[in-house]
Amino acid sequence: MTYYNVLLWKQEAARLSTDKQIKDFFSKLNIIGKKIKSIKILGRDYDHDRDGIENLAFLQLDKVLPEDQAREKAEYANIPQNLMFYRIAEVDEPIVIELDDGRRLEILILELDNTIYADINKIPPNATWDINSANVDGNVMFSPCVGQTIKAVEFPAHRYSFGEEKNPPQIPDILIRLENGTGLKIEGWVDFCDVECLDGNNQTLKISFEDLKKGLHNK
Repeated sequence: MTYYNVLLWKQEAARLSTDKQIKDFFSKLNIIGKKIKSIKILGRDYDHDRDGIENLAFLQLDKVLPEDQAREKAEYANIPQNLMFYRIAEVDEPIVIELDDGRRLEILILELDNTIYADINKIPPNATWDINSANVDGNVMFSPCVGQTIKAVEFPAHRYSFGEEKNPPQIPDILIRLENGTGLKIEGWVDFCDVECLDGNNQTLKISFEDLKKGLHNK
């Protein structure tokens, strides 16, 4: 494992906070037509550590089973193989999108900072995490996007999460649209970043527990 420092990376990365900065950065990247070779969840996906998996399972099972049975079925070893989970990762370290031209696009959006942090090839390819250990293989979580060619990069309006602010920051989300109709959406939520795999109608895709387990490192 190669060590990297996420705070140092944030200091050195491009800090994008206006529409012009964001659009200029991605325009200069020239990634349209490039293929996604891999997607790396660099640090911990807090939605899918063991506690997160069990909580998400219970929320589903509690709708169809008595509470005691739902709790038993939601224990990690008992989760039904066909139970479906959303392809969303909640992270506080960059996501790394490796392209077929050798570049690694590193992105982290933090709503609290009203900033998109982005850079190319700053993090060593064999770095794994800084804050908390990595627990999910991004190539499994976002498998519909891996191997696909980038068709467009969109900047949809962000759904601000603080609620009552009268003049919230307007940092947009990033949506990388792919040739097969799927999309990889990156959006900030307070001091975390959500990364999700969307279908052509911008609905979050799901993955069965049987398939998700192949990419979990917290067994």
